[in-house]
Amino acid sequence: MRVALVIHSLRAGGAERVATVIADGLARDRHEVLVLTTLPPSDDFYSLSDDVRRSWIGPFDNRGVVRRAWDNLVRLRRIRRSILRFGPDVVISFMGITNVRVLLALRATGIPVIVTEHTDPKSQPLPTPFLLAGRVSYRWSAFLVSPSHGVNSQFAWMPVGRRRVIPNPLPPGIDVMRSALPEWRLPPGRKLVVSMGRLRHFKGFDVLLEAFSRVSAQHPEWNLLILGDGPERPILDERVSVLGLEDRVHLPGNQRNPFAILERCHVFALASRFEGFGNAIVEAMACGLPVVVTDCESGPRDIVTDGQNGLLVPVDDPDALAAGLKRLMGSAELRRELAGRGAEHARRYRAEVILKEWYRLFDALPEPGRA
Repeated sequence: MRVALVIHSLRAGGAERVATVIADGLARDRHEVLVLTTLPPSDDFYSLSDDVRRSWIGPFDNRGVVRRAWDNLVRLRRIRRSILRFGPDVVISFMGITNVRVLLALRATGIPVIVTEHTDPKSQPLPTPFLLAGRVSYRWSAFLVSPSHGVNSQFAWMPVGRRRVIPNPLPPGIDVMRSALPEWRLPPGRKLVVSMGRLRHFKGFDVLLEAFSRVSAQHPEWNLLILGDGPERPILDERVSVLGLEDRVHLPGNQRNPFAILERCHVFALASRFEGFGNAIVEAMACGLPVVVTDCESGPRDIVTDGQNGLLVPVDDPDALAAGLKRLMGSAELRRELAGRGAEHARRYRAEVILKEWYRLFDALPEPGRA
């Protein structure tokens, strides 16, 4: 089978990691795979196996209304030409704007397109032209795949028979990556609360800092570690200083192997205001960490059952998150219980398990020429 995956880039991010894991998994199963991006390989954070073909169509400068319109037409032509040259049996497209472009580019080719969403649409709404175009073009897709039931419910205007929920997969080889030496030197002799994600407002790291500040004096042996980078970095650095936590909070940036760090931490916390799924939650569970996460509208509640394999707390509530942190920081027994159940639960997100769901979806695709 020939499968083309189209995504804006392979920079650091949740959808980008998912695209990489799916592409490599399909190639391992001896399918022919193409990954097509707008940005060049020099921008990649994630790497692909040598068995995956790699191509790109950009860059574009996007300056001025007329130039942006022209660039969009050029993008469509290049997407269509690249995919037709490869001749796939199916195309998987990632994220809203790219989904619209791929559907427009491949209209009337007969190639089935599966569009995928990886964020809560409320957290990163599309520009109005793409939002309107999506309402039309998404109906041309063979299937719309969401990583959680919360995201899926926001596309109720799509026929239910053409919507699927397929969770995001864990990267393969996670056990090997856990045993590697961390890129960043952890503070010696400290217990660590860790969080991870792009430093954006909707990820709620400001709430996590507030919550940690409320329990830090009672637990002087604990530090907070936030993995990731993004536009909120200066704001968070300033907040750490205002809270007087410079010696207790660390922001080492993006890590190519975060699992080596997660393996050496003690509690995982996520304070997101919005999530599409919650890759970091499953990754933390797979590394044997107890988790306390916000019960945002989509994502975490698909993964965490409160009190069974983790703790769920209300969104935008530093006091509630602080209480959850305090429970875990203060009880090694509770940490062990939740970590054990969480690790067992995480097994259902292994790459080989999730790929089987993709293969079942491929089996349900329309016959060639009927997409």
